[in-house]
Parts: sequence; structure tokens; C-alpha cells
Amino acid sequence: MIPDKLKPALRDTLLTGGYNLLLGSGVTLDSHNRHGDKLPSSEQLRLDVCTATGAPDTTSLTRACALLNDKQRDEHLTQRFLGSKPGVSMRHVPRFLWRRMFTFNIDDVLENLYESDDAKQKLVPLNFDAPLEPTPNRMELLAVHLHGWVRQPSAGYVFSSSEYVRVMKGLNPWMHLLSEILATEPFIIAGTSLNEVDLEYYLSYRTSATPRRGRGPSLLIEPNPDSVTSTDCKRHGLELVPATFGEFMDWLHSEFPSPPHVADLVVPDTSTMFSDRPSPQELIVFLSDCEPVQAADLPLPGVPSRFLYGREPEWRDLHQHLDIERQDNPLLVEELKLRLASDSGSEQRVVLILDQAGSGKTTVAKRVAHDLALSGVLVLNVCTTSRIDTQTAAECLKRMST
Repeated sequence: MIPDKLKPALRDTLLTGGYNLLLGSGVTLDSHNRHGDKLPSSEQLRLDVCTATGAPDTTSLTRACALLNDKQRDEHLTQRFLGSKPGVSMRHVPRFLWRRMFTFNIDDVLENLYESDDAKQKLVPLNFDAPLEPTPNRMELLAVHLHGWVRQPSAGYVFSSSEYVRVMKGLNPWMHLLSEILATEPFIIAGTSLNEVDLEYYLSYRTSATPRRGRGPSLLIEPNPDSVTSTDCKRHGLELVPATFGEFMDWLHSEFPSPPHVADLVVPDTSTMFSDRPSPQELIVFLSDCEPVQAADLPLPGVPSRFLYGREPEWRDLHQHLDIERQDNPLLVEELKLRLASDSGSEQRVVLILDQAGSGKTTVAKRVAHDLALSGVLVLNVCTTSRIDTQTAAECLKRMST
């Protein structure tokens, strides 16, 4: 489905909940409304709206929707998409952890989908007119309806060009946020073509050289790509996946049949760190010398970090992805995971990073430690200000859970 060389980065980002989703009408073509009718594609909706308004059948969806009166808008948009039941293409979505969701769809498929027992996160739906909220903890998942939502029809729908301009002129925070993070964070885009006007706006901030927060490849899921789509993907740094969204999610599920829950990614506390708990005195000494690495993904700071002026990075700088992504980082993570999983002797468990002074060895080591901790591996950072108490450390390490 994707090149083998990209699979490790995809796996690490996917299984730590690092991917954002951007969804269009193509992902719900096998979903049904409450009357049992299949949800229409954007093209079918365009033709139906043209018929209802008397517009020529060559009229664009944005122009045709501008002709709808209140009664027609309720009939052809709100009532047609309210109470929608998800199709099989969406069934695997709640089984994975996601960072955020953005959707151009006005239906409530996502909301009904996340009522299933398979959902690993609690969905928090937001309409485009909602005030900006910080990214919640991993147990919650924001789902932003960029074009409006049938459960809040009073806010209106953003289909016509005039409505889109009106919302943008109002400095809509969710549209602004999407344009920023689409350029820097891993995304899976599905159910929409790259020639959509608003998607072109969001992608205009993204190039093949845009710095990335996280190393997972951003993907465009497109069942019928052409040469123009391929060229656009290269220009925007997207990996093209020629498949339907349902086929892609089936493939993800076959590759990763048991994705972790949120609890699986939490670094163990001291109560589960040891199979045979050391004495309180030993714990005080050991945890004064070694601290468990607590990994997180945080937004960029409002005040420049000292790291940007040449200081050694603090853990918060790693949480905010201020470091430059290096090609060797994922290779080192893979090597460490292989060694942790092997039964080789202790000499195979030591990895030495060598380079010139100021080349970034400390930053590399901290980035790798952060990414391992983010994936659920217990990582300890030696933080003593003097010599480590080797006898106590050896005793505590010997008693650690495996």
C-alpha cells in the first residue's frame, strides 16, 4: 500500500496517535442517512441542488448552494444528512488513536461512528463557528466540521464562495489552525480531491520542504489518481496512495491489528516499574539520579526557547518539536527497539553516539528517548548532578519489571 521504507515511520506515528485526519465526502459514500438512502457524493449533491434551484447542470456546487432558500437548505442539506449511519469504509477509524480530525462533511457520521464500543477515544465534535480550544488529552478527539454541521444548522453551511469568504474574513480560528498544522504535522487526507478551492488554500502553506513536527509521511488517499494529482502530491510533500479510504483502512487494520489504547502509551509509574519494589531509601536515591522520561506533544511556545540560541535542549523543547528532524533519528529508534527485543548479551545493549562537539549528539539522544517514551517504552534519563550511585542503580535496575 505504501513503500516499505516509509512503513516504520508510518507505524511509529500511527501507533502513538500522531496522525491528523482530513476527510471529505468520498469517505462516506457507503454510509446511509436515517431514511436508508446512501449519502451523495459532492458531484451528486451538486446535480441535486442544481435541479432544486433551477440552475444549469454545469453550475458549480459553491454557486448552486448560494441559490438555496431556507426551506431548500433544510431539505437538501440538514434533513438529508441528519442521523447518518457509517458504512464499512469507516469501521476501523475508531480503533486507532488520532491527534485531531477535520472534515468537510456536514453529516453526523463521525458522531454516530464513535458511539461504538471499539472507539479508543471520546469524540468532541465542533462546528466551524466554535471558539478555538486547546488540543485535549489523548482520551479526547476533536472533530472539526469546517463546512458546518447538521446538528447545528442555525450556524449555516459553508458551501458557496461568498460563505467561505465570509468565514475567512472573520479570521476563523479552526481554518487558520488547519492551514498551520497541515504544513507541519502528519496528515492522512481522504475523500477529497486536491483541486477543491479551500483545500488548495490550506495546502498553499505546505511544500515538500516545509519543516515537519513528527516524521510520519503525510498521505493522500485517492482511488483514481491522474498525472496532475501525482504532480500536486510531489509539490506538497504528500505520499500518494492509490486506494479508496475503505481499502486503506482495511490495510492499516491488517498491518496493525492490535493498535494500542491510550493507557498503553502512558509511561509506567513507580508502582508498576518494579517487579520487586526496592526500599524507600533506595528509591529516593535511584529516582534522584534517574528520572522517567515523560513524553508529550505540545504546541509551539509563545516565547523563544533558549535552545534556539544554542543552549542544550530541555525536555519541553522536545515536546514542542523545536529540534530539527534528522535522517538518523528513526534509524536509531529502530536499532534500539531491535536490541531491546533481542536476547543478546549486555554488550549488545549499549549504543554509543559519536560525533564532533556541537554537532547535536545530546539533542539526538533526547529526541530518540522522547520518541521511545511516546511509544510506551520506559526510558530513564540520568539527571544526577554528581556521580551516580552505581550500587543502588544496579540494585534497582535488577528489580525492574520486564
